[in-house]
Amino acid sequence: MFLKLAKNATNILSKSTSKSFRPTLQVPRSFSSSLQQTESFENALAQPKPEQTVIVEDLQDTSPHVNAYMKELYKYLGAASVIGIASAHILSMTVPLGAPTAYLILAGFGLEHLGGEYIAKSKADVYTYKAADGTIQYGTSNNWARKLAFVSSSLGYGCLIGSLLGMVPIAPAVLPLSAITCLFSTLGHLNYCKFAPKPKFNPTHLFISGLVSGVLGLNLITSGSTLLMWDNPLHLEGIEVGSYIGLVLYNMFTGHDSQKAIEDVNNGKGDYLKHANKFAENWLYALIPHFLMNMH
Repeated sequence: MFLKLAKNATNILSKSTSKSFRPTLQVPRSFSSSLQQTESFENALAQPKPEQTVIVEDLQDTSPHVNAYMKELYKYLGAASVIGIASAHILSMTVPLGAPTAYLILAGFGLEHLGGEYIAKSKADVYTYKAADGTIQYGTSNNWARKLAFVSSSLGYGCLIGSLLGMVPIAPAVLPLSAITCLFSTLGHLNYCKFAPKPKFNPTHLFISGLVSGVLGLNLITSGSTLLMWDNPLHLEGIEVGSYIGLVLYNMFTGHDSQKAIEDVNNGKGDYLKHANKFAENWLYALIPHFLMNMH
């Protein structure tokens, strides 16, 4: 009987052990791969994400907002034209010939040289901003010292032309008409910057826009002044052929200089005040035909 009970107990024990200790299939896993995943996960949690820093030198590869830059350039070019022509007109009527004219020439060279040298050696304040398309762009701002230097340079050109007007007599309406053509041409340039496609800038289209707006403005002002007052310096009959030739030259050189400015901007050398100071004498091209036609 005891043998029978022992046999039954052995059978029961073997069945229970076979069920509980049944082997399971396991996929071997590399210890190094699991360790790398654990370390990478811990590093991602422990280390904060680095902030993105923008360096000015790295922005050379970023296409700048050319249209906004050229707007500022043309505003300063228009201001240079008005300041230079107005000062030349006033000085030509007030400074007599002789020794005062020689001093005026020296003053013109001094003002132009000092203003131009200060702008060339000083630097504009560069800042970065995020454009509408999400790209990082850069812009420039100028302090009052650089702006005063720009005014000094424009006055220098006005002194030189004012002294030259005493030697080469031209019609009294030439300077006001030249100022009008330059001012309205600048409005055409600004209008082109506003409606031109943003990634592209075509100097030829800029030339056409400035030329058309200059001709329309010149004829509009002279026609209106003739209707209001017959005897005035801005009479319609006071427009000479040299006025239209000077208008073409002014817009032609402005378009050519704009291409140089765009190349500098694309190379990360954007400084619209420095460019405006280089091209501030463009209004002289509006006067050159008058001087050549009245030389004897």
